[in-house]
Amino acid sequence: MATISLLFEHPDRAISPNGQVPLTKKGAIKMNYKKVALKRATRNTAYLLALKELDGSYHFPAKTFDVIWRYKGRKPDLDNIIARLKPLIDGCCKAFRIDDKDLELGKAERLHTLDECAGTVQLIFYT
Repeated sequence: MATISLLFEHPDRAISPNGQVPLTKKGAIKMNYKKVALKRATRNTAYLLALKELDGSYHFPAKTFDVIWRYKGRKPDLDNIIARLKPLIDGCCKAFRIDDKDLELGKAERLHTLDECAGTVQLIFYT
């Protein structure tokens, strides 16, 4: 079974579905623009890192993936983690030339750590 492991920093909190929402209409519009820009930047970062990891291969037929979310502080909700990872997963799937609707979540771990790895997320894709 072939694997590809990718390490990213946590996506911005503004992408989270439980993020703070401005109370004014103008503030909500501004926040939406910021959210769209952050998602695009996150997707592009994941795409480029996954292409680099492929090292010239044309296709990686990933079927499942695991998530290891390293944090310090409060334990995050699992559903929010998956929602924040959506742009990263989309970018990786674009680089692997697969459709993300066929991709299955294997396991999701949340590890509390105080070392330099805190604030990172590792995606491990399996064929």
